[in-house]
Amino acid sequence: MAFANAAARLTYSIKPFEASAQIPFLQEDTGVLYRAIRTGAGAENWEQMGEVNGTVAADATPVLGGDLDVADSAIISTTDRDIVITPDGDGTTVITDVVLASDMDVNAFAITTTEADGDIAITPDGTGRAVVTNLSLTGNADVGTAAITTSTVNGGITLTPDGTGAVVLKGHPIVGRAAVALTDAATIATDCALGNLFTVTLGGNRTLGNPTNGVPGARYTWVLTQDGTGSRTITLGNQFRVAGGNCALTATAAAVDVLDVVCVTTSLFYVVGKELAVAADS
Repeated sequence: MAFANAAARLTYSIKPFEASAQIPFLQEDTGVLYRAIRTGAGAENWEQMGEVNGTVAADATPVLGGDLDVADSAIISTTDRDIVITPDGDGTTVITDVVLASDMDVNAFAITTTEADGDIAITPDGTGRAVVTNLSLTGNADVGTAAITTSTVNGGITLTPDGTGAVVLKGHPIVGRAAVALTDAATIATDCALGNLFTVTLGGNRTLGNPTNGVPGARYTWVLTQDGTGSRTITLGNQFRVAGGNCALTATAAAVDVLDVVCVTTSLFYVVGKELAVAADS
């Protein structure tokens, strides 16, 4: 019996077997395994059914006739070569249930969706988080009805423009942090990293010390409340600038005065507004 082969014609002697019998043949020079099937009586009726195992190195354009099941093996390359999956024409490469064992580098390309208005979702498992570092957006980031938050306790979210760029927040309302209650003392300390609205009840004549961690361009507000005695005074630290050089308060017991301040530099604060006696307990 003779089998045609692109490289050589191979001849095998086969004893008669029953009809429909199948026999594997290994071509030793290529390591390719063939399957033959007997279709009738006589060795002359054996036919080559094609390669069933081996290598496709000689085939520059292999075509799968069904799903490729690698079982518990892997598709790998050697000597630092890439593995490229390129669809034809308008076809797409569809990968489902992908688990990355290392970083995925898309280089200068992008991860996109071909579905009209389709989403690209990165969903961590359980309490895991999707961590994105050095994110550069070329379009708008739409969080829908969700929020941009931090999972770090008391962690901040920093938006830093490049060079002379600016951070522009549009729309209303902008919800700030809760008011920060300051500790009443002879010199009242303020850490601007904790918020931008500060409250304190004056239990005596006080000095409002120079704030720390001020951000140039930011506005800060102090709400100063007289205690039950009243007539408490406030002296501003030497980094404050206020018209007239003083900051007289309402003397009435329980009166509330408000100072509105702009940070010009980390060591210079302009008092741009004073609202006196905005409220008083009866």
